[in-house]
Amino acid sequence: MNFLTRITAILIAAMALIVIANVFSRYVLNFSLKWSAELARYCMVWAAFLGAVVLVHSGEHLAVDLLERGLSGISQKILKVIIILGSIIFFIIQTVYGIVLVHLTRGQVASSLRALPMNAVYAIIPISGLLMIFVSVVKLYSLLAKQR
Repeated sequence: MNFLTRITAILIAAMALIVIANVFSRYVLNFSLKWSAELARYCMVWAAFLGAVVLVHSGEHLAVDLLERGLSGISQKILKVIIILGSIIFFIIQTVYGIVLVHLTRGQVASSLRALPMNAVYAIIPISGLLMIFVSVVKLYSLLAKQR
């Protein structure tokens, strides 16, 4: 996951540099970089989806653990299994519809970045879905293998 964390950090840094370059260009050189907002947006999207994979792996994703804290032993383990299985179902839906979106946008290009195909931008949706499925299955296996 260190690799994904680094890639996410690089994307966030690239997004910040692109925005700073555009602000400098606009206010100092009186010239706007038309492509900058769009590229910064795509960097943010990729960083968000890759960051979600990192958070699922580390267990720091958005969660309501009020019920889990009140349980212990086998009931807590059952709840964790149910949560992981529910997450896997969501990630499967994300992956399937992400693939559909990638397929539907085949042949389309970004409006200000003509060399960037839109299906490459949207490819992060099924990619992150598959990665989160993998991470969740490993977590589920680890949870079920404990204290058999």
